[in-house]
Amino acid sequence: MVGKVLTRNRNITERLKDDYSLIGYESLSEEEVSKLIQYCESKIKDYIESRGGRIWAHHSKSAGYVSGSLRYNLLKRAI
Repeated sequence: MVGKVLTRNRNITERLKDDYSLIGYESLSEEEVSKLIQYCESKIKDYIESRGGRIWAHHSKSAGYVSGSLRYNLLKRAI
């Protein structure tokens, strides 16, 4: 998802088959690459700290019970 956003909206990356590449990466020095990696890792760390345990909350399943008749009616409508 990030690669799509950076490619379509920002023109920072480009798509190469099944992967994304930073435009102009080849011309960066080793020091610039190192700084860029540190910056990205810092931003990821900040994001994880700000979200805490909620970072993966959207992946959890609901704890509620769905009755058989409700489930049946939903599946029947879906067909």
